[in-house]
Amino acid sequence: MLEQSFFNGDVLQKFMLIALFCAETHLRFNEAVESIVMIDSEWRVVVNPDITWINNNYNNVTIVVSIFNNEILKGKILKKLNFNVHAAPVWYRGIGGAVFAILEGRKTHGVVAHVMDEKIDHGPIIDSSIFNIEGDTYEKVVTKAHDHSIKLMKSILIRYKITGGVFTHSCLRWAGGLKTKNDLFKALENTSSCFSDKIISHYSRNYRIKK
Repeated sequence: MLEQSFFNGDVLQKFMLIALFCAETHLRFNEAVESIVMIDSEWRVVVNPDITWINNNYNNVTIVVSIFNNEILKGKILKKLNFNVHAAPVWYRGIGGAVFAILEGRKTHGVVAHVMDEKIDHGPIIDSSIFNIEGDTYEKVVTKAHDHSIKLMKSILIRYKITGGVFTHSCLRWAGGLKTKNDLFKALENTSSCFSDKIISHYSRNYRIKK
């Protein structure tokens, strides 16, 4: 758990620091590291708090942000103002968005920020970012998705601060069914030649999918 207090500097500087921490920690491809960012009313930031911290500080938590996170948040923490940055567009709910984008020959990909509820990639959409991936490798698609995820997180938090504590919702809606571990396993099993052993090992380890 990392705890930092940012009382000096402007809002943009604060969120650049948060984003840089997330990037440095979570863009290491071979590690399954989840990121939960909690911000209190005084704009103190806690990254990856343990359950004891959450229970002791629940009443002071203002915002909960989930980014690059494989775990599904449940329970009372979802009653807080929150959003998840899903590293895939609205048509890829669930896991493996970059894999399916490559296999389907998509020319564009994207990331989505949405309010979390008890279902997976289901809550109201706050904002999204779409970008070109034509001719990109899997690794390039993932890198672009992570970069856009960080930028989207910063944008939403800065807007929240400017508007006095409001998350505006987009008119976008989720599309398509939920991509499950079984869907991803079948895709990797049938098209393993499209992906390196490193990529397959990444998903096998992080999502407990058998090779």
